[in-house]
Amino acid sequence: AAMSAAAPQVVAGGAPGQYVIAAPQYVTAARQYAPQMVTYAASPAAYGAVMQDGGAAGQLSYVAAPGAASYAVQAPAPAAVPAYGALQQAPSMVAYPGMAPQAHYLPMSVQAAWDNHFSAVRERNLDKALMDYDETSLLRVLVNGTGQKQEFRGTAQIRGFFASMFTELADVSTMRVHACDVDEDPKAAFASYECPGCGLTSCAETAVLGMDNKIKRHNIVMTRAAGVAPGALPPAAASGKKASKKASTKKKKSGFC
Repeated sequence: AAMSAAAPQVVAGGAPGQYVIAAPQYVTAARQYAPQMVTYAASPAAYGAVMQDGGAAGQLSYVAAPGAASYAVQAPAPAAVPAYGALQQAPSMVAYPGMAPQAHYLPMSVQAAWDNHFSAVRERNLDKALMDYDETSLLRVLVNGTGQKQEFRGTAQIRGFFASMFTELADVSTMRVHACDVDEDPKAAFASYECPGCGLTSCAETAVLGMDNKIKRHNIVMTRAAGVAPGALPPAAASGKKASKKASTKKKKSGFC
């Protein structure tokens, strides 16, 4: 922009000379713009065009967007779902590898588990007896007179104990229960009985159960008749049979306890 000023003017008069300076005026030249050149390699697509900088100042170049591509994804065939009956039933709220399936058995109370336990003993049903144990279970057995104490951990060892015990139960009809207590809180059970026809003059059992009503700790203290060894049980006396049958029938109506 250029600035110009008028020459001062002298005003004549009786008074001393006065100078008047006109206001400056600014003149700005019009700005001129050079046109920018734009070149196209191909008409850009309406949508999805890729714009690249051509590198030259003031120039832009476009390349056409790539054509749409379709892909076919082949999913593997779904695996066959086994029927409900083919699924392995968990023996506890925790599933342990190698456990035998159990037929929909889930005791909802200590009483239900204790009844199942002694029902299995009366029936000499090995699979039914194992339903009340899992891999965290510990069974301790003490034989009075000999002082022999054995421990059985997990279902495999406990199964071995009951398999041997059931061979000794020649006449469970002579079983007489002296005491039986069940506690739901804390979860525990106690039973005392005798079975003359099995060579047991007395037997006491205590059990502590877990939250899933599985037996976690089981203690058995038994006293065998004099001269009786495992696997060599004496025959039951006839009079003892008759008296015990009446008592055992009465108990069966309401379970063991």
